Amino acid sequence: MQTFRIIQPTPALKPFIRYYWILQDSTSGIVSQRTLPTGCISLVFHRGERLKVTNRNELQPHSFICGQESGYSDVTSTGDIEMIVVVFQPHAAKIFFRMPVTLLRDRNVAVADIEN
Repeated sequence: MQTFRIIQPTPALKPFIRYYWILQDSTSGIVSQRTLPTGCISLVFHRGERLKVTNRNELQPHSFICGQESGYSDVTSTGDIEMIVVVFQPHAAKIFFRMPVTLLRDRNVAVADIEN
């Protein structure tokens, strides 16, 4: 069974966060999905199994920053999916991450690999 929800941020966070989304999927078998670029940087937390980015042949970290994408990505499940994603406003990520956001472009960077 799959559930997907979009949650709006509180008014105080709305200038920085576009929305949150939560996905849970316990479907037996492999689930494949094509994701399209949104123009926004996201902070992703996998509570279940991680997704594999098939066109890059990489497994997503458990928690990571997804930089702005210049093209689509194909992802497949590796088990039960349970994830929450924070989608930043296009201009807001640079406020929270003290690094040039261009370094994140087309990359999934593990939170552990980023300085405080």
